[in-house]
Amino acid sequence: MYPHGWLAVNIQNAVLTANRKLALFPAGSTVVVGVSGGADSLALLHALASLRKRLGVQVAAATLDHGLRGAAGAEDAAYAVRMAEQWNVPVTAGQVDVRGEAARTKRGIEETARDLRYRFLAQVAADHGTSRVAVAHHAGDQAETVLLHLFRGAGLNGLAGMRVAARLPEYEIVLLRPLLAVTRREIEAYCASHQIAAREDASNADTQLARNWLRHTVLPLIETRFPGAPRALSDLAESAARDVDWLEALAGELAAQAVVSEDAVRLPRPVFAAAPAPLQARFIRWAVHLLAPDAELSYERTAAAAGLFIVGERGQRIELPGGLSALVDREDVIVVRLDSWN
Repeated sequence: MYPHGWLAVNIQNAVLTANRKLALFPAGSTVVVGVSGGADSLALLHALASLRKRLGVQVAAATLDHGLRGAAGAEDAAYAVRMAEQWNVPVTAGQVDVRGEAARTKRGIEETARDLRYRFLAQVAADHGTSRVAVAHHAGDQAETVLLHLFRGAGLNGLAGMRVAARLPEYEIVLLRPLLAVTRREIEAYCASHQIAAREDASNADTQLARNWLRHTVLPLIETRFPGAPRALSDLAESAARDVDWLEALAGELAAQAVVSEDAVRLPRPVFAAAPAPLQARFIRWAVHLLAPDAELSYERTAAAAGLFIVGERGQRIELPGGLSALVDREDVIVVRLDSWN
């Protein structure tokens, strides 16, 4: 066991290391920290507040009551406000009605909560004249994300998990996760060493939710045989992310040879056939997303389209999600809207 003091230093070093690698916190910038009142987000806020002079940045906090847990949720938000004020960090508190919004839009509770949370954080960031928002996802969260993606049949992109820095253009923010290399044990030790008393969201214990089941049942069982598994899975995600970035760059070169119109994406068949299989799949997914951003393309449909493009006869086609079709036409392979092709 490491002493709390060592772990406390290690947490702040993790923030500094992430910043050194990816320039998360440019000098002179402002970063808004999403805070819930739990140990993870309070540790992140405290670490950034402690490092703000060294980093040369301004730090602000934002806390949101989702309206899902009655008085407990309101008390968590109020506690987060008190802690931010104690550390001389300006803080904005908000409240939303997730259930009401989910019913109105006919979406799930989790999806709606995520959307409203990021919209709130984006607004707070805009109020502070910044687009940089930091959240406290850590190595355990990354491990859960990788396992969720794995069990749902995701490919390399899914194994890459969450990124340390990710642009969310729909919210006009850059989401920063400087604690992805930090374990929950290190966070708890950091809080203990700085006498940070955190609140616990009771809903995090609900194992009916897939992520909580992984957190409380599956990962502890895995760690009995493979100690340190969450960090290993987090390292896997980082390695996969590097490979994804390289493949995406190569796929961009392939996409640059395509002819794009409002209703179709067309590529010379010899160019497609000469590309390695991973780039063929990425080209197809890119074309589908370009024409139907909300379509979910399965591994099976992607493989079927790639097979058609390589060996299919002229005029052959298969349906794709989002009202699209993959077809072979003379010397080209095409992803096209069904209603636009005669």
